[in-house]
Parts: sequence; C-alpha cells; structure tokens
Amino acid sequence: MESNIYNCIYLSGDKYQIEHFKVQHTYTKNNIVYWDCYNFLSNKDLDNKFLKNSPKCGIFDTEDDFIFITTKNEDLSQCLIVLSKYYTKITIKLEFFDENYSKYYGWLFIENGKVLGFDHINLDDIYYPTIENKLTILGNKDDILDFLIKNNISNKTKFIRFKKNQIPDIGNNLILQNYNDYSLLTFKTYKKPCSVWLMKKSPLYPKLNFCLNFKDIDHKFMGSYICSKDKIKDSKFIVLEKNDNKNSNLFKYNNYDEYYNHKFT
Repeated sequence: MESNIYNCIYLSGDKYQIEHFKVQHTYTKNNIVYWDCYNFLSNKDLDNKFLKNSPKCGIFDTEDDFIFITTKNEDLSQCLIVLSKYYTKITIKLEFFDENYSKYYGWLFIENGKVLGFDHINLDDIYYPTIENKLTILGNKDDILDFLIKNNISNKTKFIRFKKNQIPDIGNNLILQNYNDYSLLTFKTYKKPCSVWLMKKSPLYPKLNFCLNFKDIDHKFMGSYICSKDKIKDSKFIVLEKNDNKNSNLFKYNNYDEYYNHKFT
C-alpha cells in the first residue's frame, strides 16, 4: 500500500544557490507545483546504485527557506546526497517521516556538499520483536557437514536467506560453532523465529536431530522446538511479560503463533 512521505528541508547559506535549488527543479502541472531534479542530474548520477530506486521528484511547497516535498513510499535522502555536490555553498537539513508517523523517521545534514550526519529508523523494528535463535544440530559429523554445505552455512556466513513465502525472510548476525557431535548456529530473525524454515528442512535430513531455542531481545518471551524427520517431538512457549501486578502468566499462549496473532495482527 502506498504512503506519502513528508520531506521537510531547511536551506541556509548562499542566497543564489538556495533560489536555484527551489526554482531550477520546479514546474507546474494541473495547478500543482512539482519538484523534480531528474533532468538536472547526469547519467553518472542516475547510475548511482543508491539513487536508482529512490524518488527524485515530489509535490512541492515552500515558505521562506523551508521546502516541503511529498514523495511516494520513499524519502529524498539519497537524492539530496547526490544532488548536494552541485550546491557547495549551502547547508541542507532534511527530516522525513511517513504521513501517519507510524512507519519510519530519519534526518540528514549536509554542509557545503558534504554529508555530516544521516540516520533513520524503521518504526516497525520497534513494534515487532527481534528474536535470537539458537539452533543445535545433533548427529553424525558428516551428516551435519552435509546440512551446512547444502544450506551454504559456514564460519564466513553472515546471514541465512529464507524463501520469500516463509517468515522470517532473513536471519542475520550468524555465528557457527562446530563440535565433534553437534553444531550450534546462533542468529537473529525479525517478527518470528526460524521454526517454519526448520520444519521444512528437517525431513530432508532424517539422521539429524534439531533443537531450536528462541527468545526476543527484550526478554518478553522464550520458546523451543525439538524435531527430527518431519515431526515435532516437543515444543515450549512461555511469556515473560509482567502484568500490572508484576506477575507473569507464563502459559497464557499455547505457542508463538498464538502470541503473535494476538499482539500484532
């Protein structure tokens, strides 16, 4: 679903460059003023990998040295970083956020063509849990090695990429520790643990046993799965959050999916 992104820009410094920044890139269509720098940028600028899929235009409004540009889905930060090399005598301050103040927020500070500060946060990252997964693989050393090789997992692996129809879709910050009769994988996932991925993998390795322990980084819940072949031998899920009386109802939810659906859907 599309959403409007509000880009609030404050300019200071050389008056000529400020005026050029506001006037050079604007045009009017159907009584609506647009800001569009696409034709101003060089082919080399447009080939910038960070700029290719970022907006370069939006609905324009201005008041004194403030500029307000509304874009669709993405902010103008990458565009302004590339564009700023043509405006080396002004300071550009950008704040951006979505129309409902619910998706993300960010800021950018450019002085004389140099980026001095930039940061942004996806507000969903605060709303949804980040989960620490510990996956222990038990069995014959050669069978474990076969599992690791076929899933492209090694000491150099930084993340596991799951299929798009599985949640989570990415596990990152992966650490692999090898032992004689088992291997331990630790990594983080977003929204959900890697249990769906594991249930699809375990039938392919009937000689191995898998134990998945997971908890969110804020210590609100923890759980586990023990599985082999295509069966879950055991599973646990407890809630660590305390109510107003500072008590925990450990067994309020039967499993993580029930907890997730109640909390986030």
